[in-house]
Amino acid sequence: MGLFKKKEKRPAEYLEENRRLLDEFNVTKAWGIKKYRVATQFVYDADKRQFVVVEGPVEDPSVDFRDKNPDVISFDQVKDVWLEVDEYWTEGNGEFEPRPINQNLLQEKYKDVYWRYDFYLNIETDHPYAGTIRYQMNFKPTITKVPQHGIMFKRGVGIGGTYRGEEIEQLALELQAFGEDEQKIEDVKRKLDIILVKNKGKTLLQGVGDNLIRDAKNEIYFKKLANMGAHVDRAARISKLLLG
Repeated sequence: MGLFKKKEKRPAEYLEENRRLLDEFNVTKAWGIKKYRVATQFVYDADKRQFVVVEGPVEDPSVDFRDKNPDVISFDQVKDVWLEVDEYWTEGNGEFEPRPINQNLLQEKYKDVYWRYDFYLNIETDHPYAGTIRYQMNFKPTITKVPQHGIMFKRGVGIGGTYRGEEIEQLALELQAFGEDEQKIEDVKRKLDIILVKNKGKTLLQGVGDNLIRDAKNEIYFKKLANMGAHVDRAARISKLLLG
Protein backbone atom coordinates (compact mmCIF):
# COMPACT_ATOMS: atom_id res chain seq x y z
CA MET A 1 0.00 0.00 0.00
CA GLY A 2 1.04 3.63 -0.05
CA LEU A 3 2.79 5.59 -2.77
CA PHE A 4 2.39 4.22 -6.26
CA LYS A 5 4.87 6.36 -8.16
CA LYS A 6 8.42 5.08 -8.25
CA LYS A 7 10.75 7.80 -7.06
CA GLU A 8 13.07 9.35 -9.59
CA LYS A 9 16.69 9.50 -8.49
CA ARG A 10 17.38 12.82 -6.80
CA PRO A 11 20.65 14.72 -7.23
CA ALA A 12 22.83 15.22 -4.17
CA GLU A 13 22.17 18.97 -4.09
CA TYR A 14 18.43 18.42 -3.96
CA LEU A 15 18.70 15.77 -1.25
CA GLU A 16 20.80 18.08 0.88
CA GLU A 17 18.28 20.92 0.54
CA ASN A 18 15.33 18.61 1.14
CA ARG A 19 17.01 17.28 4.27
CA ARG A 20 17.40 20.83 5.54
CA LEU A 21 13.68 21.41 4.95
CA LEU A 22 12.85 18.19 6.78
CA ASP A 23 14.99 19.17 9.76
CA GLU A 24 13.11 22.48 9.97
CA PHE A 25 9.71 20.84 9.38
CA ASN A 26 7.39 21.13 12.38
CA VAL A 27 4.46 18.72 12.41
CA THR A 28 1.16 20.51 12.83
CA LYS A 29 -0.92 17.42 12.15
CA ALA A 30 -0.67 13.97 10.58
CA TRP A 31 -3.75 12.66 8.81
CA GLY A 32 -4.10 9.00 7.99
CA ILE A 33 -4.30 5.49 9.39
CA LYS A 34 -2.06 5.14 12.42
CA LYS A 35 -2.69 1.46 13.17
CA TYR A 36 -0.26 0.06 10.58
CA ARG A 37 3.44 0.90 10.43
CA VAL A 38 3.44 1.04 6.62
CA ALA A 39 0.16 2.90 6.14
CA THR A 40 0.52 6.27 4.42
CA GLN A 41 -0.02 9.59 6.17
CA PHE A 42 -0.36 13.16 4.98
CA VAL A 43 1.70 15.37 7.29
CA TYR A 44 1.81 19.16 7.18
CA ASP A 45 3.47 22.20 8.71
CA ALA A 46 0.84 24.94 8.82
CA ASP A 47 3.31 27.77 9.56
CA LYS A 48 5.61 26.98 6.66
CA ARG A 49 2.73 25.83 4.41
CA GLN A 50 4.56 22.62 3.54
CA PHE A 51 3.61 18.95 3.55
CA VAL A 52 4.98 15.46 3.04
CA VAL A 53 3.29 12.17 2.21
CA VAL A 54 5.09 9.35 3.96
CA GLU A 55 4.59 5.75 5.05
CA GLY A 56 4.58 4.97 8.74
CA PRO A 57 2.92 6.54 11.78
CA VAL A 58 4.50 9.91 12.48
CA GLU A 59 3.52 9.54 16.14
CA ASP A 60 5.80 6.51 16.61
CA PRO A 61 8.73 7.78 18.72
CA SER A 62 10.93 4.86 17.63
CA VAL A 63 10.83 5.96 13.98
CA ASP A 64 11.60 9.40 12.56
CA PHE A 65 9.65 9.92 9.34
CA ARG A 66 12.39 12.33 8.21
CA ASP A 67 14.77 9.39 7.79
CA LYS A 68 12.60 8.19 4.90
CA ASN A 69 13.48 11.40 3.03
CA PRO A 70 10.00 12.26 1.77
CA ASP A 71 9.81 15.24 -0.59
CA VAL A 72 8.92 18.45 1.21
CA ILE A 73 6.33 20.17 -0.95
CA SER A 74 4.99 23.70 -0.65
CA PHE A 75 1.25 24.31 -0.73
CA ASP A 76 1.95 26.78 -3.55
CA GLN A 77 3.33 23.94 -5.68
CA VAL A 78 -0.02 22.11 -5.67
CA LYS A 79 -1.96 22.42 -8.92
CA ASP A 80 -4.85 20.02 -8.33
CA VAL A 81 -6.25 17.52 -5.83
CA TRP A 82 -8.79 14.81 -6.58
CA LEU A 83 -10.20 11.73 -4.93
CA GLU A 84 -10.71 8.44 -6.76
CA VAL A 85 -13.16 5.95 -5.27
CA ASP A 86 -12.74 2.49 -6.74
CA GLU A 87 -15.97 0.56 -6.21
CA TYR A 88 -16.08 -3.01 -7.47
CA TRP A 89 -17.43 -6.41 -6.49
CA THR A 90 -16.25 -9.95 -5.94
CA GLU A 91 -18.02 -13.16 -5.06
CA GLY A 92 -15.69 -13.84 -2.13
CA ASN A 93 -14.82 -11.59 0.79
CA GLY A 94 -11.09 -12.32 1.06
CA GLU A 95 -8.76 -9.35 1.38
CA PHE A 96 -6.89 -10.22 -1.84
CA GLU A 97 -9.87 -11.55 -3.77
CA PRO A 98 -9.21 -11.05 -7.51
CA ARG A 99 -11.55 -8.92 -9.59
CA PRO A 100 -14.03 -10.92 -11.64
CA ILE A 101 -13.09 -11.51 -15.26
CA ASN A 102 -16.71 -11.02 -16.30
CA GLN A 103 -17.75 -7.60 -15.07
CA ASN A 104 -21.44 -8.10 -15.96
CA LEU A 105 -23.61 -8.45 -12.88
CA LEU A 106 -27.35 -9.05 -12.94
CA GLN A 107 -29.40 -6.90 -10.59
CA GLU A 108 -30.70 -9.87 -8.64
CA LYS A 109 -27.07 -10.75 -7.77
CA TYR A 110 -26.37 -7.36 -6.13
CA LYS A 111 -27.39 -8.74 -2.75
CA ASP A 112 -25.13 -11.80 -3.01
CA VAL A 113 -21.75 -10.28 -3.87
CA TYR A 114 -19.29 -8.40 -1.72
CA TRP A 115 -18.75 -4.74 -2.57
CA ARG A 116 -15.21 -3.47 -2.23
CA TYR A 117 -13.94 0.09 -1.87
CA ASP A 118 -10.52 1.70 -2.22
CA PHE A 119 -9.81 5.41 -1.83
CA TYR A 120 -6.95 7.07 -3.70
CA LEU A 121 -5.95 10.68 -3.16
CA ASN A 122 -4.12 12.35 -6.03
CA ILE A 123 -2.10 15.52 -5.48
CA GLU A 124 -0.76 17.08 -8.67
CA THR A 125 2.23 19.35 -8.11
CA ASP A 126 4.80 21.26 -10.12
CA HIS A 127 7.49 20.06 -7.71
CA PRO A 128 10.51 19.08 -9.87
CA TYR A 129 10.63 15.52 -8.49
CA ALA A 130 7.38 14.69 -6.67
CA GLY A 131 5.13 15.20 -9.71
CA THR A 132 1.68 13.75 -9.03
CA ILE A 133 1.42 11.88 -5.74
CA ARG A 134 -1.14 9.08 -5.68
CA TYR A 135 -1.63 7.11 -2.54
CA GLN A 136 -4.20 4.74 -1.13
CA MET A 137 -5.91 6.34 1.84
CA ASN A 138 -7.32 3.07 3.18
CA PHE A 139 -4.68 0.50 4.11
CA LYS A 140 -6.96 -2.40 3.20
CA PRO A 141 -10.03 -2.54 0.94
CA THR A 142 -13.31 -1.96 2.72
CA ILE A 143 -15.36 -5.09 2.00
CA THR A 144 -19.05 -5.35 2.76
CA LYS A 145 -22.34 -6.76 1.64
CA VAL A 146 -24.90 -4.01 1.04
CA PRO A 147 -28.37 -4.86 2.42
CA GLN A 148 -31.14 -4.83 -0.15
CA HIS A 149 -34.54 -3.41 0.77
CA GLY A 150 -37.73 -4.42 -0.99
CA ILE A 151 -37.64 -4.89 -4.75
CA MET A 152 -35.15 -2.06 -5.34
CA PHE A 153 -31.70 -3.61 -5.41
CA LYS A 154 -28.73 -1.30 -4.88
CA ARG A 155 -25.54 -1.63 -6.89
CA GLY A 156 -23.31 -1.26 -3.87
CA VAL A 157 -23.22 2.08 -2.13
CA GLY A 158 -22.92 3.75 -5.53
CA ILE A 159 -19.96 6.07 -4.89
CA GLY A 160 -17.39 4.95 -7.46
CA GLY A 161 -15.84 7.80 -9.45
CA THR A 162 -13.60 10.87 -9.34
CA TYR A 163 -14.32 13.88 -7.12
CA ARG A 164 -12.81 17.34 -6.82
CA GLY A 165 -13.28 20.31 -4.49
CA GLU A 166 -16.82 20.68 -3.23
CA GLU A 167 -17.71 17.35 -4.85
CA ILE A 168 -15.61 15.61 -2.18
CA GLU A 169 -17.41 17.46 0.62
CA GLN A 170 -20.76 16.62 -0.98
CA LEU A 171 -19.80 12.95 -1.18
CA ALA A 172 -18.99 12.96 2.54
CA LEU A 173 -22.45 14.39 3.28
CA GLU A 174 -24.13 11.86 0.97
CA LEU A 175 -22.34 8.96 2.67
CA GLN A 176 -23.47 10.22 6.06
CA ALA A 177 -27.07 10.56 4.83
CA PHE A 178 -26.90 7.09 3.25
CA GLY A 179 -25.80 5.58 6.56
CA GLU A 180 -28.56 7.38 8.44
CA ASP A 181 -31.20 6.16 5.97
CA GLU A 182 -29.91 2.60 6.22
CA GLN A 183 -30.08 2.81 10.01
CA LYS A 184 -33.69 4.03 9.91
CA ILE A 185 -34.71 1.19 7.62
CA GLU A 186 -33.06 -1.39 9.87
CA ASP A 187 -34.73 0.11 12.97
CA VAL A 188 -38.15 -0.21 11.33
CA LYS A 189 -37.44 -3.79 10.22
CA ARG A 190 -36.36 -4.71 13.74
CA LYS A 191 -39.58 -3.36 15.26
CA LEU A 192 -41.69 -5.16 12.68
CA ASP A 193 -39.88 -8.45 13.35
CA ILE A 194 -40.66 -8.18 17.06
CA ILE A 195 -44.32 -7.55 16.28
CA LEU A 196 -44.56 -10.41 13.76
CA VAL A 197 -42.37 -12.91 15.57
CA LYS A 198 -45.29 -15.02 16.81
CA ASN A 199 -46.75 -15.15 13.32
CA LYS A 200 -43.50 -16.75 12.16
CA GLY A 201 -44.03 -19.61 14.57
CA LYS A 202 -41.14 -18.61 16.79
CA THR A 203 -41.00 -17.87 20.46
CA LEU A 204 -40.27 -14.34 21.59
CA LEU A 205 -36.84 -15.54 22.78
CA GLN A 206 -36.02 -16.90 19.32
CA GLY A 207 -37.12 -13.63 17.75
CA VAL A 208 -34.89 -11.63 20.06
CA GLY A 209 -31.99 -13.96 19.26
CA ASP A 210 -32.48 -13.44 15.52
CA ASN A 211 -32.48 -9.70 16.01
CA LEU A 212 -29.30 -9.81 18.08
CA ILE A 213 -27.50 -11.66 15.29
CA ARG A 214 -28.75 -9.21 12.68
CA ASP A 215 -27.86 -6.25 14.91
CA ALA A 216 -24.30 -7.53 15.21
CA LYS A 217 -23.99 -7.80 11.42
CA ASN A 218 -25.51 -4.36 10.96
CA GLU A 219 -23.11 -2.85 13.47
CA ILE A 220 -20.19 -4.07 11.37
CA TYR A 221 -21.83 -2.72 8.21
CA PHE A 222 -22.44 0.72 9.72
CA LYS A 223 -18.89 0.86 11.07
CA LYS A 224 -17.62 0.23 7.55
CA LEU A 225 -19.83 2.99 6.16
CA ALA A 226 -18.50 5.35 8.82
CA ASN A 227 -14.94 4.30 7.99
CA MET A 228 -15.53 5.06 4.31
CA GLY A 229 -16.97 8.43 5.27
CA ALA A 230 -13.86 9.17 7.33
CA HIS A 231 -11.62 8.61 4.28
CA VAL A 232 -13.74 10.96 2.17
CA ASP A 233 -13.86 13.57 4.92
CA ARG A 234 -10.07 13.44 5.23
CA ALA A 235 -9.71 13.88 1.47
CA ALA A 236 -11.98 16.94 1.66
CA ARG A 237 -9.88 18.47 4.46
CA ILE A 238 -6.63 17.90 2.57
CA SER A 239 -8.06 19.35 -0.62
CA LYS A 240 -9.31 22.44 1.20
CA LEU A 241 -6.01 22.88 3.03
CA LEU A 242 -3.92 22.71 -0.15
CA LEU A 243 -6.17 24.56 -2.57
CA GLY A 244 -7.91 26.95 -0.17
